Amino acid sequence: MVVLVGWLAAGCGVTPTEPFVYGDSLGNKVAGAQVYFRLDHRPFKVLRPGPRDRTPGERLDLLFAGPSDVERAAGITTALPEGYVVVSPLPSPSDRSLPQIVVVDGADGLNGFGWEAGGQIACTVANGWVSFTVVVRDTAGGERGPYDCK
Repeated sequence: MVVLVGWLAAGCGVTPTEPFVYGDSLGNKVAGAQVYFRLDHRPFKVLRPGPRDRTPGERLDLLFAGPSDVERAAGITTALPEGYVVVSPLPSPSDRSLPQIVVVDGADGLNGFGWEAGGQIACTVANGWVSFTVVVRDTAGGERGPYDCK
């Protein structure tokens, strides 16, 4: 009987997957840095393990690394073009009314950056602040934005 149950369970098509943490927790605060990707063309918060109080530059590094394979399999995407990195670390902003400048480097200037990518950057840098804008600049001085987190 045990062999039959084991054989049936093995054939049910359920495979092990790596869990990921996303969204707002219902009660307990989950430790992790907030990074904003896309799900169904809307901003979608994913938590990366580790300290919650990472700098904006550290959170952007996590964002530019992209969604994990498991997140991609769940439909989470990014609007950020591939091949870009953040080249200037952002300080923790003391004046949230001023746009923060994010300098990026990539082969195509800012041609790949649209409003969805700018929104992901703004939400990730904002770390939950409602009134917050970001301007994206390339190393040649080109500029896009301001983008906000909505």
